[in-house]
Amino acid sequence: MSKILIMGGSRFIGKHLLRKLAQEPHEILVINRGSVPNADYLPEGAEHIALDRNDADAMKQALAGKSFDLVFDVSGITGEHTQILLDSLESPPGRHIHVSSGSVYDIYGEDPPIFNLPIAEDFPIGRIHEDEHPYMNAKRGGEKVLFDAHTSSNYPMVIVRPTFVYGPDNYIYREAYFFDRIEHDRPVILPGKGHGYQDLVFVEDLADLLIDVSQRDADQVVGQAFNGTKGDVISGRMYAKAAAKVIGKEVELLYIDLEEIQEMQWPPQLTLYPYIPEGGSFHDARKIEQQLGFVNQHSYQEGLEKAYLWWKQHGEKREYSELEQKLVAYIRAKGTETVGSARSELNEVLDAEKAKIEAQNQTGQE
Repeated sequence: MSKILIMGGSRFIGKHLLRKLAQEPHEILVINRGSVPNADYLPEGAEHIALDRNDADAMKQALAGKSFDLVFDVSGITGEHTQILLDSLESPPGRHIHVSSGSVYDIYGEDPPIFNLPIAEDFPIGRIHEDEHPYMNAKRGGEKVLFDAHTSSNYPMVIVRPTFVYGPDNYIYREAYFFDRIEHDRPVILPGKGHGYQDLVFVEDLADLLIDVSQRDADQVVGQAFNGTKGDVISGRMYAKAAAKVIGKEVELLYIDLEEIQEMQWPPQLTLYPYIPEGGSFHDARKIEQQLGFVNQHSYQEGLEKAYLWWKQHGEKREYSELEQKLVAYIRAKGTETVGSARSELNEVLDAEKAKIEAQNQTGQE
């Protein structure tokens, strides 16, 4: 029996991790904000403390007098989150597993080194600077705190860097983007020719990997980072076809050039596509496969089948917005005499949406 601390645990990755850990007779403490009712996720016998992990005093009070064999940090985003957690632990755990992100690599830097895809764990991490994406910066900050602690005091940390995670309980509108449109006989709009590639990892496989690195001998994993990925890539077009096969329907694919979206000044708040629109994300799975012997158990098709069954019952469904209807009409009208009027109608609705966003921004600044 192990004493386990889970930071997070109530949603998606943490929920699946907690469910798997609870299959063994562990002493489990879960700390999160308490925004999800305990009955929705907390296993019988697990203890829960509701607090804001940004509150250093509350964290120290919650962990006073406690020691842990394992710490799983699923909710840590920033370096401050990680530092507060380390400062609050009265003694180092046997193993600290931190969920980071595949976005920490410096693939979009001004002068990235020459490299071969897929991206392995020894690829440089991007520097933390104000012009970078906030999420990338934050995740890099969390990793830095842990690597510094390992260097200075041999702190027993392990980092797992997931790529795009999908599956049951996903509260982010990603695979739901495809399910929603195909299920309701709406076309799927893809940027470019649908050749934006991403590597996905099924949430249950990721939870298995987190548990795997927690059980390995220290010399196999401590002080190291591991990509949490299947090691295969799928394009937007392939994704849509796979989702349609799962649902058992045909899918209509429509394409729009990225340059045209930029020319329209499409606001980022009006998400047009939930994944990388062009190029791609390619992460190497050879380290987990060769060093650990770890194998992801789900093909994309198997993972999407489970994701779809959950989405049917619990996932987010969005209405067919007027803006998307006008965009579809415009794409279909290309090459016909009605393209001009279709574009005008699209611009009118898009301008109205931009005005709403501007008004909301101004209200937030007042």
